[in-house]
Amino acid sequence: MGKNVLLSTLGTSPKIITEMYQALKFQNIEIQEIHTVGTKGSKTVPEQYRPANVLWQEHLCDIQDVQSEEAAKAVANTIFQTLRNLKERQDIDRIFLDYTGGRKEMSSYFLLSAQLLCSEQDELYHVEPNEKKGPLVDFNHPQFNTYYYPQKPEEITLIPVPFVRLHHLFAFIEMKDVSLWTFLERSSTALENLCYCGLIGNGIEHEVAAPFQKAFANAPKSLYNSLERIYGTFKSFHTILRSEKTEQERISLVDLFHNVKSTTLEFYDDVDDSHFSIQETPLCVWMERTILLHIVFNIVKNAIVHGKASQICLYAMETERQIHVFIENNGMSMPEYVQKEIFSPFKSYHNPDGGKGVGLPVMRKLIQNFQGDIKIVKSDETKTVFVVQIPKKEI
Repeated sequence: MGKNVLLSTLGTSPKIITEMYQALKFQNIEIQEIHTVGTKGSKTVPEQYRPANVLWQEHLCDIQDVQSEEAAKAVANTIFQTLRNLKERQDIDRIFLDYTGGRKEMSSYFLLSAQLLCSEQDELYHVEPNEKKGPLVDFNHPQFNTYYYPQKPEEITLIPVPFVRLHHLFAFIEMKDVSLWTFLERSSTALENLCYCGLIGNGIEHEVAAPFQKAFANAPKSLYNSLERIYGTFKSFHTILRSEKTEQERISLVDLFHNVKSTTLEFYDDVDDSHFSIQETPLCVWMERTILLHIVFNIVKNAIVHGKASQICLYAMETERQIHVFIENNGMSMPEYVQKEIFSPFKSYHNPDGGKGVGLPVMRKLIQNFQGDIKIVKSDETKTVFVVQIPKKEI
């Protein structure tokens, strides 16, 4: 059986940590490790008053207090990395989080890290402070009527804090040794693609975006801007998804090709009808229209924006078991080593203003959920050809 771990922020009232430990103990939850996060100016529980046989580890940021944006970012990163390291351990079953101590900025970053990293079994609490004062005595004192360890469980109020767990959305993001800011950039891009592909359904604005807004009202400008971008993505794509079908249906590929064309013309002012060549075909497929549309559109968009293509050709063929949708363009070719890694997450070969290396891996994962695939058929000085392979079904 794995360990139960208590992770808490440190402020000027460290007794909150031992109060939460005591409250969990009254609920028959045994804590094997206590980890605290704070600054060099944070107060802590003296060693003689820490619970026996419990590992106690402090993770202090190398600043005195949170009084600047740089200091706030440093604290946020310490909180994120501490929780991430705990989540990567195989010997931990549950993490009980307490974000009562410390400044409001610390609580915001603590909530952010919990939303990004925590699983369903982890729990977040706010401890209602126990104002009872008393002399400091040893933890093993039989009466427990001390400043650090109140005698009665009803003296401690643990308030469960509901929060949205987003860890499953970022399962393919490499988190090891990355900062909170790098993770935010990657997760923001990933969320845009996931929303864009229709993976997130109704209720986004209430369940996800609203907590983001509340949590970062007092955040530093750089962090707030990152979260505003995520919030904007949620809100805009929530509107789109509510108006589009997501059920599997019979899709005419010719209709789909023209839909991709019209969507591209709407997005890019410098693209017109002359950029497209669509071959007539009677072929149809059976899957979710929104997902297939965005898969093909994403490949077309990459060809135009990153490959500088001036000609796009869309056509389809069938084999005994599959329908093949071809997206051909006359843009820049890709070297062989790029072709081998193009579907790996965060393998981007564009300039700094280009893609983040998330779109194609997400598109491939989507089509694989329908037992299909995306491949590069050819890429040389004359043309680049992608094929989306879709299993045949009786329709």
